[in-house]
Amino acid sequence: MNKQFQDRLAAGRFLAEKLILYAGRPDVVVVALTAGGAPVAFEVARALDAPLEALPMFRVGMPACPQITLAAVAAGGFDVINEDVVEGYELPRSVVDEFVAGGHVALQRCSGVYHAGRRTTPMYERTVILVDDGMASGTTMRAAIAAVWSQEPAEIIVAVPVATPTSCAAVRDEVTTIVTAVEIQPFDNIARWYADFRRVTDAEVCDYLDRSLWEHAKADRVIPLYEMG
Repeated sequence: MNKQFQDRLAAGRFLAEKLILYAGRPDVVVVALTAGGAPVAFEVARALDAPLEALPMFRVGMPACPQITLAAVAAGGFDVINEDVVEGYELPRSVVDEFVAGGHVALQRCSGVYHAGRRTTPMYERTVILVDDGMASGTTMRAAIAAVWSQEPAEIIVAVPVATPTSCAAVRDEVTTIVTAVEIQPFDNIARWYADFRRVTDAEVCDYLDRSLWEHAKADRVIPLYEMG
């Protein structure tokens, strides 16, 4: 089967075409689920002429089978457990708690990297477009949604290049709308839809944030930036 996207940047450009109604709106902010969502969100923010933010996330893989999502943790202490996996593999709660705690340690590290020396765009009463490189179970996105709702936006739009029907169903009642480019089958591997699906580093995430901010400054657009409380 041919790959749908060359890489995450190409996926972001394709996805942006489906979000054109949000272009040029001063109330819109694009938020990337890190780290894989950053290049996708960078292209979406560029096309929509919107500020780009990064939401520190950590996906907790299943022991001995890391490609299966056991849980996800988001900045602000928001956890979502994939209960289907816990029950299906009969995992002891102590094991789940241990892996989630490890996820918080990793999250604290990357959160400091992404926000060091940077000011952030407030999400209060804004239209937030949450962007990732794909959505398989919806566990990671649900944690991100909870974290963003805590900042009281006006609405949340979930936008991903590829998603399963199951994952869309898992988040549909929690957001305003879901925008996808390709619907894939349950348990399909998101990486299969990309020719280049290499890991996105923390340095690359920071580079996308800096480039996005610089492009806005170059265009002489004034964006109110405040320290995140």
